[in-house]
Amino acid sequence: MSALGNLLVRLERLSVILGCIALFSMMVLITADVALRYGLNRPFVFTRDVVGLYLMPAVFFLVLSDSLRDGAQIRVTLLRDVMGKRMRAVADVIGDLPALAAFAVILYGSVWQGIEAFARDEVVAGSIPWRVWPSFALVAAGTLMLIVRLAATTVRAIAAPDAVHEGTTDAGAVEALEVTR
Repeated sequence: MSALGNLLVRLERLSVILGCIALFSMMVLITADVALRYGLNRPFVFTRDVVGLYLMPAVFFLVLSDSLRDGAQIRVTLLRDVMGKRMRAVADVIGDLPALAAFAVILYGSVWQGIEAFARDEVVAGSIPWRVWPSFALVAAGTLMLIVRLAATTVRAIAAPDAVHEGTTDAGAVEALEVTR
């Protein structure tokens, strides 16, 4: 495995750990909030903001790239199962290119909105003024890793169509990026 492939896999694994921590934190926070709300009539005032601004984006965006690497994304396999490897590679490229474009737009928007939110020191209107820019940073980080993974799998499908398989757990897709340099 290449150095770039190793780095991406390690970043994906770290982001999954962070996503799992965010999910666990969200469960604990919501459970405690519900217990306090109905048990003592004293809920946390910050649960909704923390969950919506920080924890949900972390849970969703930080695991996207790793799930693509593992082949855990939803696919329509009705026709895919009867395709040869080369046809699967063509189908992957046809699916990955629009996904790359869409996530590039998401990355662009989240980066610029995050920069503006940071520069303006934007906060959420509420009892606690939570900063907005970390939410955009989470979206940008997860989206950037996904774009790199999509680019790597697309290059691999083009460069070595017979090597395409359901997941890219061996990080061979990233090695294909280095071969094309």
